[in-house]
Amino acid sequence: MKITKEQTDKIKELYQEGKTQKEISEITNIAIAVVHYWVNESSREKTKARAKEWYKKQSKEKKRELNLRRKEYRRDYYRNRYQTDEEYRKRRIELSKEGNKRKRRKQNGNRNKRD
Repeated sequence: MKITKEQTDKIKELYQEGKTQKEISEITNIAIAVVHYWVNESSREKTKARAKEWYKKQSKEKKRELNLRRKEYRRDYYRNRYQTDEEYRKRRIELSKEGNKRKRRKQNGNRNKRD
């Protein structure tokens, strides 16, 4: 289950306030296993290690399929975020402008060297 940064922040905040994992699960309507994952560092590390081992055992074809799905998910996630998050959109536009400026400076520098 994917949860947002805001949800993970809320889980951590409630845990810092002394709420139990069960209480946090009920308050946020997020499965207790997911709450446990986010408040327990060793659980998170073990889960990551198991996932890494599982991935290593997959065939090349399966890895290609997984990577394609991940790429599609990321593309859809960022497209949706760009459309719904005004601050994110502004940052992306600004970064794009900066990148274009660097490219133009680099191209102009290369032209001067040719002359």
